[in-house]
Amino acid sequence: MVTDRGQPYRETHNSHGDASFNFALYEYAESADVVFFPMHWHDEYEIIYMESGCMEFELEGRRIRLEENQAIFVDACQIHACYEKVPPGCRYYCIVFGEAFVFPSPGARIYQEILHPSGSDRLKPQERIAGTAPWEQPVLEAIRNTYRAALGREPGYELEVQIHLLTVFLALFRNGAYTQVTSSQESYKGRIREALSFIHENYDMDLSVSALADSMNICTEHFIRSFKSVTGKTPKNYLIHTRINAAAALLATQSASVSAIAEQCGFTDMSYFAKCFHRILGCSPTEYRSRTLRAARPHEDAVRCGHGTSPGLPNAPEH
Repeated sequence: MVTDRGQPYRETHNSHGDASFNFALYEYAESADVVFFPMHWHDEYEIIYMESGCMEFELEGRRIRLEENQAIFVDACQIHACYEKVPPGCRYYCIVFGEAFVFPSPGARIYQEILHPSGSDRLKPQERIAGTAPWEQPVLEAIRNTYRAALGREPGYELEVQIHLLTVFLALFRNGAYTQVTSSQESYKGRIREALSFIHENYDMDLSVSALADSMNICTEHFIRSFKSVTGKTPKNYLIHTRINAAAALLATQSASVSAIAEQCGFTDMSYFAKCFHRILGCSPTEYRSRTLRAARPHEDAVRCGHGTSPGLPNAPEH
């Protein structure tokens, strides 16, 4: 993801494939950067498969540790993130695809009776596929087959990819590995996503929690509880993380002074900025700038091949 002002928390500006083939594959390997990708969501499903090593990911504020040959199924519009660098020997890939890619017609029986069995309600896939249950192993193999087909791009691979993904959905459905999401739950989480977008678009302003609550027409106490239940962070803590993430991106790509960048990202107290920066990223702003500049050149080849993070940036390539 990229820290611009085009609502990157909802990836409406990013294309995963195109309208005729809403599918994309992204691979990640060892990286020297600290912040990988911040909280965001997109309209597509996403399957994260750990090929080797292990890492922690966040889904709506809950930390999920993904071990080798395990997968996470991220639901459409589900808020997710990863805040650690890819460690040595670790490789994983993300398969991103739209609902219409596997269920093209909302009027079809398979769509109405399986995916949306109660009209406006819908089924949410099981998040973690660890391979411990017997039925999970074929699911993991179908995910691997999806990856191989997308990578090989043999004639007709588009159909092959769809078949493997439908195999995943079929196994989840037959084994009851899903929960039903109501329209009221969708609306509730939608309001929190609006708050995330508001924070991102205005993080350089003097924002207060009460102002954020007012923007959502929610009382402050209820807003704080609701926000934390979805993101795992208080609104204030999330705002600080957003500002630090933006500052890190600017430190790695611009020559402006540290104090100017801090002010540009909404900090008026330099000592507080330095304290927050060190707490979140584990080093001073100056150290971070020096390290990312040194790390930039060795990662250029990896980035051109689609692996790892963009050189000098604290965020992963858009996905």
